[in-house]
Amino acid sequence: MGSDPKANPSSFKDPARPVETVSFDDVQNYINKLKEQSVGKGRYRLPSEAEWEYAARAGSAGLFGMGANQTPITPDNLRDYAWFTANAENKTQFVGKKAANAWGLHDMHGNVWEWCQDGYFPDFYASSPDADPVYTGPATERVLRGGCWFLDVRAQRVALRGGSLPDAKSQYVGFRLVREL
Repeated sequence: MGSDPKANPSSFKDPARPVETVSFDDVQNYINKLKEQSVGKGRYRLPSEAEWEYAARAGSAGLFGMGANQTPITPDNLRDYAWFTANAENKTQFVGKKAANAWGLHDMHGNVWEWCQDGYFPDFYASSPDADPVYTGPATERVLRGGCWFLDVRAQRVALRGGSLPDAKSQYVGFRLVREL
């Protein structure tokens, strides 16, 4: 990625697979390039952790969110919605091949962890505000959400969160952008 927004640093190179092996810093550089190239076409950014979770749950309170037709996503039907160790064949898979959640969003579980804008503080939710919590305090890591193809079913639940250094790269980590109009 770096200075060329068309470059793909992924371990599993295919335009139909998610971009991975990108650091938080790489994504910020990519967003800056998009801003330069898309004047007047909206603002791009990473989602906050709270935005990511709300979108993944599709407004529901279930462990895995809500699927199409208001069907709860459960460990029993998760393979219809997610790529994880039991079905991913040790690599990322094509984006959008699994069922969407109730809001039409694909791949919110598994495939790749996704960077969020927030700093990572392990106990943040123990004392965070209920509405739109965003951790802006000191943090050496950034938030990752969504699980990945290498993890089992238990690690695909919506509330699972992790953190990584902003310059770290992994074939398990990618990103999803928000476009504000």
